[in-house]
Amino acid sequence: MQKGQILIWIIVGGLVIVIAGGALFYTNYSNNRTKSFLTPTVSQTPQPTPVDETANWKTYTNNKYAFSLNYPPNWKIEENMGSAIFFSIESPDYKFDDNNKVEEQVTVGTKISFNILSSTGNYSEPKEGEIPTLYFDTVNNKQIMDKISNITNITIDGRKAAKYDLQRLFKEPLLRTRADIVDKTFVYRIEMMYVSPISKNIFDDILSTFKFL
Repeated sequence: MQKGQILIWIIVGGLVIVIAGGALFYTNYSNNRTKSFLTPTVSQTPQPTPVDETANWKTYTNNKYAFSLNYPPNWKIEENMGSAIFFSIESPDYKFDDNNKVEEQVTVGTKISFNILSSTGNYSEPKEGEIPTLYFDTVNNKQIMDKISNITNITIDGRKAAKYDLQRLFKEPLLRTRADIVDKTFVYRIEMMYVSPISKNIFDDILSTFKFL
């Protein structure tokens, strides 16, 4: 083979290599551009700032039993209601049945009552499905009983607590939810009577503001 022919083949081979390399580079460049167009841009959605529903509530403080809590500003508060209940708060639309001779029954709105038990005396922890006797109804000649359900163990201001529902058995069920906050000396019992299940939200809000002094 003559030198001229060898030179031509070398030039042709070099051109083939250059063309192949250029085609490979162009293919990779095109693919990368396509990926950049197809890849969606992920934007960070700002998270809404949590709203404190209790920020404008009033504060009730009890120095005798060393605690405080907040309640809605348009709710009514009553103190010194007797040996069992030492204070209560009522929603502005609260109404009860005047014809009931046994106990107050909520017909509209919400009422939350508070009483104090001895943590070493007459208190026992609630048990699921338990039906403790409350008292005897002399008008209807029946024992008034509640069935305990939906017990949830929670912590309120560092103290052990139990939240649970009560269903009155001897008549139409009255919606009631209770929380027992157990301290060294006392059990702080907070009980809500209500008509609409949505009231449970405000009960949880009130519990979240409970503080020991």
